[in-house]
Amino acid sequence: MHHATRSALVALVAAAACCLTACDSAQHAAESTASKAADKAAAEAKAAASSAASKAAEAAKQQARQTATNKVCDLVNGDGPLADGQVSTSDRALVKALGPVAAQAGVADKYLKPLQALGDANSTGHTTRALIAQLTKACTT
Repeated sequence: MHHATRSALVALVAAAACCLTACDSAQHAAESTASKAADKAAAEAKAAASSAASKAAEAAKQQARQTATNKVCDLVNGDGPLADGQVSTSDRALVKALGPVAAQAGVADKYLKPLQALGDANSTGHTTRALIAQLTKACTT
């Protein structure tokens, strides 16, 4: 083999080896960058899903609270069972059953406290009227 051909062949092999090394380095860099981007995207997606779940849960809690508050106020508004200022035995049973539901839903104390007191079978007529007035006021403000 001629010296010039041999030198050219050695140079070609050396250049090919350099290209393979550079390609291998580029491939590793691309894989690393892609892996980091995928990890970041997964973390962002997880954070977004968690945030969406938290927002949905909070919205559901607010809706439950509002619905329960509306049910409490329906007792004293319009033709509600307590709108006449009287509490019958069946009214008291209804109020007593609604109390824990309203508490679980997070209804504000300004509604909950008179509601719970109205559910007490030992309430006197005067106390009952005052509690109905208190609940009515809470529902109109």
